[in-house]
Amino acid sequence: MSPPDQNPGAVDRPGVQFLEFLKLQRAHNRRGFAQKSARMSELWSAIADGKGDTDALLELERLARCLAGSGATFAFCDLEVGARALELAVRRLLDGSGSPSAEQCAEIKSAVLTVQSRIPTE
Repeated sequence: MSPPDQNPGAVDRPGVQFLEFLKLQRAHNRRGFAQKSARMSELWSAIADGKGDTDALLELERLARCLAGSGATFAFCDLEVGARALELAVRRLLDGSGSPSAEQCAEIKSAVLTVQSRIPTE
């Protein structure tokens, strides 16, 4: 039996301080999303124009992974799903040989646009 001064359900509810911290983290991440989105556009434009290299693809993959993780952590589910699709599309391109096919380019371009449309603003 629990001592009378303990609330057995207390562990199931996050504390006010934690919820406030999570709210601040969500706001901080939202601000960073715009920067990551702009960088993704720059990288993909360079890659699509033939000016990008493996390092650019690796950075694009890293940005997508970062956005997917933030989406999962901070309950931006649409962002998580879109970013994970972009990450996997870039990984397939990196694992392939030779230049990207028109189909791969279209898939990645579409995934970049999807991620950008799912970035929360408020």
